[in-house]
Amino acid sequence: MARALFVEINQPKAREDFVAAATWTRAVPGGSGKLGAVGCCYGGGVVNFLATRVPELLAAAPFYGPPAPADAEGRIKAALKAAGVRFAAHTDPGTQHGFNNDTTPRYDAAAAAKAWSRTLALFNRALR
Repeated sequence: MARALFVEINQPKAREDFVAAATWTRAVPGGSGKLGAVGCCYGGGVVNFLATRVPELLAAAPFYGPPAPADAEGRIKAALKAAGVRFAAHTDPGTQHGFNNDTTPRYDAAAAAKAWSRTLALFNRALR
């Protein structure tokens, strides 16, 4: 059902809502003002998009999501050689799309634990 509803989402408005949410999040009282993002599937695509639109994004961990549009890649600050920023890409052998989702038969507990550990390490490095 959720998959069918995705086609009804106004994607340009949703993307602008995510940019607004990132801006709002950085200003939350008691926060550090630092911003990192993690997302899986559609959320991974959102993370890639935010990396093109939110230069204050200090850490991005997209899990198997659509890439940023090719014409936007030069604006990505959270990853990519072209931006001159340190990055790493990990693909564990035998994993599939959804390996981190424990509600699917593709779930791989060991790979998911390793990926989450890497994500936390990234956030600890970038957001401290």
